[in-house]
Amino acid sequence: MDIDQISTSIKDKGLSLTKARKSILNVMLTYNKPITGPEILSKLDGAMDESTVYRNLGVLEKVDIVACLQLDKKGVHYELKNPKAKHHHHHIVCNVCNKIVCLDICAVSGILNTLSKNTGFTDIQHSLEFYGTCKDCI
Repeated sequence: MDIDQISTSIKDKGLSLTKARKSILNVMLTYNKPITGPEILSKLDGAMDESTVYRNLGVLEKVDIVACLQLDKKGVHYELKNPKAKHHHHHIVCNVCNKIVCLDICAVSGILNTLSKNTGFTDIQHSLEFYGTCKDCI
């Protein structure tokens, strides 16, 4: 995914790619993994204030460009959504160094149909993250 693809997606959703959004998205593209608000601010090196960053992240989340992840005690992280992905994905987080690895799998998706049939719920969503110690911290 690149800034042109994201720009097209943003315009398709009725928004414009403002200078602030472009800067935030470029940081996220460069970082290429879940990133916190303070990390984004630090990478922008004073080019934007905190409220502008969070306001734009909120807008981008509402239009499904960015996902907001609550990674337990690791805090809120943001990541770009892949519009071509067939399903969402999960993460594994190191308990020692806080390294985050994206897992391109969702083993829970098969359970959702069963849940829907058994409970009558529709549009079922879930959140599942894994925690452990990475090989660099063993």
